[in-house]
Amino acid sequence: MQRQGIGTSMLRALINEYSPEYLTTYTRNPAVIKMIQRESSELYPLVEEEELRDMAAAMAHATYTDAVYHEDRYGNEGLFIGEDPASKSLVPGKATLMQQFPGLVSSRNALILAARVRKEKK
Repeated sequence: MQRQGIGTSMLRALINEYSPEYLTTYTRNPAVIKMIQRESSELYPLVEEEELRDMAAAMAHATYTDAVYHEDRYGNEGLFIGEDPASKSLVPGKATLMQQFPGLVSSRNALILAARVRKEKK
């Protein structure tokens, strides 16, 4: 079911119905980051923005190191047994998500995102 745009469609429907100013989530997946980035004007931790960083840090089980993570969110095997999407990059040919955010080296951890939702429609 992945890569069929279902997540993007659901996110856009949520934004259209509820008009949130902000979005937050936990992830290890560059595709989730890209999906939220398309709907936002700013996305922490890709942009070091104090209000968004503080919002991420206020999420349940948040720990700040080089970015804000939920440490030990997943079991010993991690969420993705086998191929971990954090071993992929946000931009082809660039650093992997694990390299960009060292807290993701442990498959038990998730990066916490906080985004300011884009006001204008694309």
